[in-house]
Amino acid sequence: MKLFYKKKGLTLSLFIERRITAMKEQRLLFRGYPYSESAIASWEKFGRLWGDYCSTVKKEKKISALRLEDLNNLLNYCDTRRYRDSTRSLIVALFKAAMSAAYRDGILESPLRGLQDYSVTVKEITEAKKVYLNEDEILRIASLELPPGSGLVRSRDVFLVGCWTGQRFSDYCRLSSEDILSFKVNGQLRFAFRLRQKKTGAEVYIPILYPEVMQILARWNGRLPAVKASSLNHDIKLICRMAGIGETVKIEERIGGRQVTSIAPKCNLVSSHTARRSFITNLYLEGRLTEMQIRSISGHRSAMAFRRYICCSSKDNLMGIFESWTVGRNGSVTNPNFYHKAGFSGSVKVVSENRLARNVKENSNKEQKKEISKIDAKYIKSILTPINKFSH
Repeated sequence: MKLFYKKKGLTLSLFIERRITAMKEQRLLFRGYPYSESAIASWEKFGRLWGDYCSTVKKEKKISALRLEDLNNLLNYCDTRRYRDSTRSLIVALFKAAMSAAYRDGILESPLRGLQDYSVTVKEITEAKKVYLNEDEILRIASLELPPGSGLVRSRDVFLVGCWTGQRFSDYCRLSSEDILSFKVNGQLRFAFRLRQKKTGAEVYIPILYPEVMQILARWNGRLPAVKASSLNHDIKLICRMAGIGETVKIEERIGGRQVTSIAPKCNLVSSHTARRSFITNLYLEGRLTEMQIRSISGHRSAMAFRRYICCSSKDNLMGIFESWTVGRNGSVTNPNFYHKAGFSGSVKVVSENRLARNVKENSNKEQKKEISKIDAKYIKSILTPINKFSH
């Protein structure tokens, strides 16, 4: 859809402003869907940053006069303002998008030369900052007593559905009982969501692996409450703190072109996207589904993009190697004398305690799932309309 026409003197600031207005009024769509709140916020951030840069250099060129040199100068300005590498990458992506849109709308007579191949090197996000919530932490959030009907309850329930379905916020926040299909597998009735993802337009089937999802939908009469991403991002940090998720993590990142190390509580790093990361990581670590099966749920088309969501730290990998190497198929230590001869008399005990703790946790989870399965079957059936039945 052409929004702007060739006009002498049109600046990038004005172009961005009009584009944002069109997004908010839903005159400009992304693959047939309205732009998400976070996407609009990114464009607004880019507009403010470009305006600040132009105020600093005391000049703003016409959009038709912009060159790659101006983008380089903008990135140098970001370094002086100590912006993160992730912000630099966002700026390049939105500058490209703006200039491409200007060409499509007839403002530019030809694409900006060299822009398509322009990129910046962004260091991989530190593993500490890519936090995820393990199954125990998710259950602590689920069992947290919150004021009935409050915004915290709404944010908590929507976030939990994300943790148990693995979708992006723009998708998991709109799941409802109307999206549910039923399947017969080996004589047992199974349920799954059928969803077309907003970002990619891909249709995915999301198996309901956790019965708690059905319980949450039943609590909200089959449709999740409306929650903005900004509200959820604010609320979930407080909820995690209330649930005792307060361990500190070390963050190493590049800010303003320099390596910076800081310490932050884990609860402060949790956001709406942590739900997707947690689902993928927990299923991957559990090992019951293959990588391809998990990708079919998350909708990742490439293995590289998918693996960025697996949040195993170096320590997690090390412990997994030790357990796989040390513990035999029957659950016993294959060579306990090795540790005693090496002087690590406590190593065998640690492994045994870890396995015991897992067994206790698994038994606890089984009991909890038995309680959830007692939900009135007729009531569940009543909210799952319409239901399409398939036999395998």
